[in-house]
Amino acid sequence: MLFRVIFSIARGVTGFAILLLKPFKHSPYQRNLTLMLQLNGILCILVRYINKVSDAEPNLTVETVHPFDLLLVEDEPADYHLVRMALKESKVLCNLHNAVDGVDALDFLRREGEYHQAPRPDLILLDLNMPRMDGREFLEVAKADPDLKHIPVVVLTTSEVERDVIASYRLGASGYITKPVDMDQFVEAIRQVGIYWFTLTRLPREDKA
Repeated sequence: MLFRVIFSIARGVTGFAILLLKPFKHSPYQRNLTLMLQLNGILCILVRYINKVSDAEPNLTVETVHPFDLLLVEDEPADYHLVRMALKESKVLCNLHNAVDGVDALDFLRREGEYHQAPRPDLILLDLNMPRMDGREFLEVAKADPDLKHIPVVVLTTSEVERDVIASYRLGASGYITKPVDMDQFVEAIRQVGIYWFTLTRLPREDKA
């Protein structure tokens, strides 16, 4: 910030000097005018570079020292790959895990069966329409469990039905996102979720063992 101010002032001073020397361009002051023009050009380049660096979007991976763990409860492989791609583009250090339905997700969270070494997720992305145990049933069970109820759950579904939105929030969901039909919009929605939850929002990091 200080360098930006200094170079901007210097650029202004040289610009003013050029205006004063222009009437004397055919006099002994011509050399001074040429030097001022060159200096002003260099300062212009420096100011533009500093502005570009200062205004650039911050690298989100710098602030994220430890990778976050995200559990995606989703039975569609295509949606899983889109979520993974979007999170990669968001530049957030995040380990993505996948459970194919509510039963599978509870096994993951309780470290049962094949998930005996599963990490505690920082966030759960939950589809509503799945076999065996759907998202509504999962929310009801997870939010009634004292060991799991504090994990934030964001519903990610194709359903735009208002009763699903109301029911999800009543069951304890932290957010509700309707999956965009357009692939680019879907990727952007997931990217924004990653930035919000893993960069702007502070999540508790205890009890990760």
